[in-house]
Formats: sequence, C-alpha cells, structure tokens
Amino acid sequence: MPWTASEAHGHTHAANTKAKRKKWAAIATGLLKKGKSEASAIKIANAAMHGDDLFYNPVTGREWSEKERRKRRKSAKDPFENLTAEYTEVDSAMRENLFQMLGDAEPELVHISMADTIELDDAAKVTFTQDGYLKAMPRIARTGIQIYSGDECGCPERERVRVYRPVDSVFHNDAVKTYTHLPMTFDHPSEPVTPANWKKYAIGDTGDEVLRDGGTVRVPMMLRDAAAIKAFKDGTNQLSVGYTCDLLWDSGCTDDGEEYDAVQTNIRANHLAVVAAARGGPTLKIGDDTIKPQETTMQLKSVVVDGITCEMTDIAAALVQKTIKGLSDALENMKKKKEEECEDSVKKITELTTAANAKDAQIVTLTKQLADAKLTPQQLDALVKDRQAVFDKAKKILGDKFHVDGKSIEDVRREVVNAKVGDGAKGWDDKMVEASFNTLVANAPASGTVSDAVRVFAGRPGNGYQQMDTSNPQQVRDAAYARSVFDMETAWMSPDQRAAAAAARGIQL
Repeated sequence: MPWTASEAHGHTHAANTKAKRKKWAAIATGLLKKGKSEASAIKIANAAMHGDDLFYNPVTGREWSEKERRKRRKSAKDPFENLTAEYTEVDSAMRENLFQMLGDAEPELVHISMADTIELDDAAKVTFTQDGYLKAMPRIARTGIQIYSGDECGCPERERVRVYRPVDSVFHNDAVKTYTHLPMTFDHPSEPVTPANWKKYAIGDTGDEVLRDGGTVRVPMMLRDAAAIKAFKDGTNQLSVGYTCDLLWDSGCTDDGEEYDAVQTNIRANHLAVVAAARGGPTLKIGDDTIKPQETTMQLKSVVVDGITCEMTDIAAALVQKTIKGLSDALENMKKKKEEECEDSVKKITELTTAANAKDAQIVTLTKQLADAKLTPQQLDALVKDRQAVFDKAKKILGDKFHVDGKSIEDVRREVVNAKVGDGAKGWDDKMVEASFNTLVANAPASGTVSDAVRVFAGRPGNGYQQMDTSNPQQVRDAAYARSVFDMETAWMSPDQRAAAAAARGIQL
C-alpha cells in the first residue's frame, strides 16, 4: 500500500515535522515500488528517520559492514540517491541531500515501561525482626549497559538492544525520589501498582533512605509476606525494579568504549519485585553473612514429570504440579466427554438397530399377508360368479337399463336398496344393506313367468288395450302376441317413431 505523510507518525516518533513525515512516506513508498515488503519498507524508512542509514542499507535492509560504515561517515554521500527515481511524485525540494537532513534530526524519544532485575548481595545485611519480617539494604538500580530484547524496548524487529543507563539518569534527583516507599510484589504484576490495586499486589515496601554505592543505588526494604519470605529462604533471592523511562534511540559509546543503541532518561520507579532470576547478575542479590548456611541453601524438591525426575524449588514445584494437575483434569474432562459422546452414539445406534429390526419384521409380516391374500384361480372364479349373480339380481329388480359397469358389489346393492327403500336406508352399513338387498331379491317375481310378461307387455287403459287381467292366461297370451306383432311392424322405424307408435297402441316398451 502507498503511504501518506499522515501515516508516518504511526510508525515512528522521529517523523515529528511535516517535512520529515513527507520524506518518510516518500522513502517507504519508493521501497515498496522496488519490490520490498511492507515490513521491510517501514523498517528502512524508520531507520532513515533515526539517522540509522549509517548502519542499514536502505535498499537491501541489511546492516553495513564496519568498513562500509567508516567509508560512509567520511564521504557523507546521500544513501538514498538510488531511490530518487522511485518517488518522483515528491517535488524537487523533497529530494535534497537526505543524509544531511537526517544527520541533523533529533533522535527518537520513546516513553516505555521496563524492568531491571537485581540480586541481593552480602552487603544487603539481611535480618529478621522478632515478628519474622525480612529486612535488608539491597541494591535496586545500577548504571552501565544492560542487554534487553527488542520486544522489551518496543522494537520487535531487533533481536537485542544495548541500553545505556548513565549516571545522571540513575542518580537524577527526580529519579531518586521514586526509589523510596516502593511497594514490593511477588513477580511483576501485569499492571502498574497504584492505590487502587496496592492490596492485591503488595507484600512489603522500601524505606525512605537512598544510598549511593559506587554505580548502584541501595534502599532499605522490608518483606512482610510469609510466602515471599519462605520463597527467599528457598532460593528466590533476587529483585527486579519495575519502572518507566524515556528511551532515547541514539547509538554511541560510553567512556569505557562500550557501544550502545539507546539511552535511558527520566527513570521513574513503580515497584520492587521479588523474582527467581536476575538480569543484572550476582551484583544485585539479596544476601547476608548473618544468615546461617542451612537457611540460605536452596531446598530442592523432586517432581516427576512424564517419568522424569526433576529437582526444583517448592514454588516452582507447586507451579509445575498445579499445571500438571490442570492438564490432567482437562484430559480427564475430555475423556469423560468423549465417553459420554460414545455412549450417546451407542445408544443412538441401538435405537436405530431396534427400529430397523421392527421394520424388517413388519415387512416380513406384510409380505406373508400379501401372499396369503393372493387369490387362487378357484377363488377368482367364485368372486366373478358372486359378482355376476348380484348384478343379475339387481337387474331383476331395477330392470335391464340399470348399469353395473365399474361398480362394486356393495355399490350395486346400496343403489338397489336406496331405490326401493328410500330414506329409510340412510345410515345403513354394508351388512344392513346386504340383508335388505337379499330380502328384495327373494320377494321379486321370477323371470319368465306370466307376471314378468304382464310387466313387460301390459297395456294401459284407454290406449287400445283394455287393462289386462293377469289371472286370465288368454289375455296374457294375446298381449304377448300383440307385442310380437308390434315389434315386427315397427322394426323399420326410428326409436322416436317406434316410441310414438307404442304410445298410440298402449304398449309399454
């Protein structure tokens, strides 16, 4: 991404003027266009703002060799001349000798929180009060150069930083005032100690006397917490001052010829922590000849970790055991959860298997029932005969014009019953309908009898035939003969003409 001047201050405090911010953006953008990554472009542009072009090649991002540094110091040649063509959007006034401008720039000043670890020495004169509190006069700060990681100094791109603590910073009157009445803590808290959290962290305090011992500062202290006092007796006998300072990124050499990368100023102590490991080494260690050897000898405890026996202090052992217990509990919880999940899965599988078996049984049963329900040819013939018999009986009652196609036996029976019984058959079930149907059939005249002939051929009064006396066989024969003659005489007629002729003669078709 191309950078603008307004973004420069977000990457380095050295871009503290409008002109510098524009130049930072020009350098970073130019490097990006030459194929550098964003991280490399920012790193080199930041170095340029600090004047570190004497130590870093702005094109490659690698450090110059010592020979190259001496040569560049002598020549004062512009290290960015090869980049000029890459940021042509900047006007010509911005392409002046950047080396000279950066050489005159102020070094970057960063306000930062740091820690300086110290080990109590024999001169600390450790004693115990009658109540069991630990008293001492330890060193808590010193001058000189100490090595910090780049992360501790707010410069993660560097692996290590040589920080110089000059005498006038360590023994500055404003700094000395902060060494007194410091709250003591067990290890460094994750936040500055204040009145709001003092009860949470404090295990003791320093006094109000400050002594200079060569290049170090001594203050009286009293450790009041029983666990911390025991930890001291078990070997945790080092101190670490937590403080803020202004870190001036300005490389140089001390009077003793030691090189440094940054200088601490405006040191302000916040708390004094009891820790297990010191940065400053044995110079700053708690210790006193008056303490018996068995009291100062570190008591180690054996702890078995994954089958391996390790020797460590009580505090370290407690921490390790707590961690192991936490991991073991987490593992047990995970196993328990997995077992519960497995049990649920087995239960679900069992339920599914049971359901599947039930379905299989149902399928077998239905298959058997279907096979049992399959009609044999004899059964099929019987059903056909029964059906035809019912249909014949229905026609016997309702006449030949009654249609049975597509109807079931039950439907035919119900139509016959409804036609003869009417509303009295409403709500009857199939059994009741069948009983009524059978009764109607039993009482119907037999086919082919005189009564049937009378029904078919009976004349109507006033239409050419007298009302036929069904008890007189001769009249029945005459009626039948008359119908036969009529059928032959009207066979050539259309249905309408035939119907009209039948009506004129009193013959019912």
